[in-house]
Amino acid sequence: MRRFVLAAVLTTVSFSASAEWVEFFSDNESKTYLDPRQAMFDKTSVTILSLIDYPQPRRISGNLYLSFISKIEFDCVNERARFIGAYSYSGNMSTGKVVSVDNSSKDWERVVPNSHLSNARTMLCLAAKKEQQ
Repeated sequence: MRRFVLAAVLTTVSFSASAEWVEFFSDNESKTYLDPRQAMFDKTSVTILSLIDYPQPRRISGNLYLSFISKIEFDCVNERARFIGAYSYSGNMSTGKVVSVDNSSKDWERVVPNSHLSNARTMLCLAAKKEQQ
């Protein structure tokens, strides 16, 4: 178990350290960034890292966090997405201590049309299509 947690933390540190975050969406409550450089394309899906940064601390499992990174897989055939893990950080822009790790893959969920997630899916799936040509 200890090795598994250490591997998850090391993987997260390498994701955040090597990421080139591009701001995708911003409002008064948060800023959302994507790392298109690390996007992985296959015939029917795109997987990408997302970082959400908050101006005010939030709480998860009793711990305060200001940012989190999640890995998201978008289905380019069906309008759906799923989260493949998330890591919460005590500092902004994935700095500070890792305060929460969730390495579980979630079920596929329908992407709500005209949402930020839908816009990301559309943009990334178009890029995947061009990549395959």
